[in-house]
Amino acid sequence: MNKRHKLTEQYFPIDLNKIRLVSYNILANGYAYASSTDAQQTIYPYCPQDFLEHDYRKPLLLKEILGYHADIISLQE
Repeated sequence: MNKRHKLTEQYFPIDLNKIRLVSYNILANGYAYASSTDAQQTIYPYCPQDFLEHDYRKPLLLKEILGYHADIISLQE
């Protein structure tokens, strides 16, 4: 459990009478894998290419999203 999850649990404890909704922007693979080096340098110049790889991002996204124990999960992008 990371710090964000702990804070969420602290300030918004699970309440069986309420629905917990998580909306998360996951960065579509089409954007992560820009078609050219120029596009990658323009869109994500601060981010190493390895961090944009799906195999790297997928387990991190799952851990992050599932850690909120949401009843409903909405993914964007």
